[in-house]
Amino acid sequence: MKKKLIRIITLGAVLALLFTSAANVYADVAEEKETPDSTAEVQEPVKINIEKLTVVLERYLAAADGSVITPKVVSVSGRIDDEEGGVQKDLSLKPDEYDVKYYRVHSFANANYEEVEAISAVGEYKVSVTAKDTQTYEGEAYSFFSVVGKPQQLTIAKTKYTLTAGREAPLLEPKTDGDGTGFVFVSSDPAVVSVSKGGQTKVLKPGRAIVSIRTEGTTLFQPANLQVTFQVKPHKTFWTGKALKRKKSRAALAWKKQEGVTTYEVVYGTQKNFAKQSKTKLVKGSLTKTTLKGLKKESIYYVKVRALTETTDTRGNKRTMEGPWSSVRKITG
Repeated sequence: MKKKLIRIITLGAVLALLFTSAANVYADVAEEKETPDSTAEVQEPVKINIEKLTVVLERYLAAADGSVITPKVVSVSGRIDDEEGGVQKDLSLKPDEYDVKYYRVHSFANANYEEVEAISAVGEYKVSVTAKDTQTYEGEAYSFFSVVGKPQQLTIAKTKYTLTAGREAPLLEPKTDGDGTGFVFVSSDPAVVSVSKGGQTKVLKPGRAIVSIRTEGTTLFQPANLQVTFQVKPHKTFWTGKALKRKKSRAALAWKKQEGVTTYEVVYGTQKNFAKQSKTKLVKGSLTKTTLKGLKKESIYYVKVRALTETTDTRGNKRTMEGPWSSVRKITG
């Protein structure tokens, strides 16, 4: 009887222990469900982008007069996308809800803007609006403003030069009837014609180049520009070696190389003035020698050579610039 009673008591204790453990597990699970996970990612609120808002200015164009002519912003409003409803809604910012900045436009294509405190000089400007409440809004709304000046005339002594490579080149001295701090010179091909900040040019090799000149630092006048075209011919071709001698019916020719040459033109014949029965041979600009063939043994020949450079004008037409002839050489037997 005692043993049976002990067994009953022991079984009851085990059941009580199991019940207590299950209750504790259930309580822990319930607590986990009720306690928020501190590691869970908190979603950031979606900000409203104001880039589609329209910035209305009191004016969009003004004439330069030397004073500050910064335009006032009249309103910043428009329709934006409602992220929650999937529809558009109206939005308007009050003057105390946004900041305004001004940028001078140096290049629309490259988005090259320079911030300025006020607008006065001739040029194009960007008026930028950003919201002060950066927790709710993002992006930028903007408009453009133009300051125009009086027309000015830019002149120069010559707008076209035909020069020889390696020779002296002109100093470009433009003049204007407006204002400004100076001029900017830019060569379309510095390898052919280089130009300094002061307008001094230098011809380096045969070819064609255009030097663009524009005014800089104008305040009351519109910027002005013009172009000067340079055609650079090859210089005189010089022979290498001494007298030319014919070997059987052939004669080898050689001359000094020039940069920027497309073709060398070789003319030879039995008359020193090449008036009659002369022949022409074209040699690639990368070569500096050739061989004349089919020469008659009993005849004396005369030969000369010059460099040719082919360029293309602004209309796409090909132009050939001819260098001076070399000295005339005699080919003897």
